[in-house]
Amino acid sequence: MGTRNLTVVYIDGKYKVAQYGQWDGYPEGQGVTVLEFARSLNNPIIMEEFKRKVRASSWIGERKIKKINSDIDSGKLKEWQKVYPELSRDTCAKILNIIMERDDGISLQNDIDFAADSLFCEWAWLIDLDAGTFEGYRGFNDHTELKEDDRFYFLRDKERGEYHCIMLAHKWKLSELPSDEDFFDAFREDEDEAV
Repeated sequence: MGTRNLTVVYIDGKYKVAQYGQWDGYPEGQGVTVLEFARSLNNPIIMEEFKRKVRASSWIGERKIKKINSDIDSGKLKEWQKVYPELSRDTCAKILNIIMERDDGISLQNDIDFAADSLFCEWAWLIDLDAGTFEGYRGFNDHTELKEDDRFYFLRDKERGEYHCIMLAHKWKLSELPSDEDFFDAFREDEDEAV
């Protein structure tokens, strides 16, 4: 289902991954995919390898993206997605696995501004390697303006219309991640409280 989302990794005071995803952004979709990946980071060897590879990654420039995208013919989209999975809207949270599979970092598109558009950015899943946290953000924020200490406050000038930036829904320490069921229940409780 087309539930747009972001997969984000923050390290050394910077956003190093901000992957736009077109599909299944809700907790039972991309949320649990990021949660499962976050669990693997409790292995110190995997954590250090992931940090190294994220640090080695960089943003791809707009001119290069336009050139790469100009190679897409309507009949060659599948081939393009195989060559550039890191630029595909279909990759979603699997970007984390792609980063781990590459040896020397990866060139990524920076879609962090999408967090300002909570009408369309329905969910975001963030791993903060500095704070050691896994965070879930919810869209459709048409009532709460962000405060200075909110993560995406710096994007407030990019908000569209009556919708503000996405809002933090839940946060866990990487060392104390929930079970799948507790994870899903946390978001169900939010919906129950809203009724």
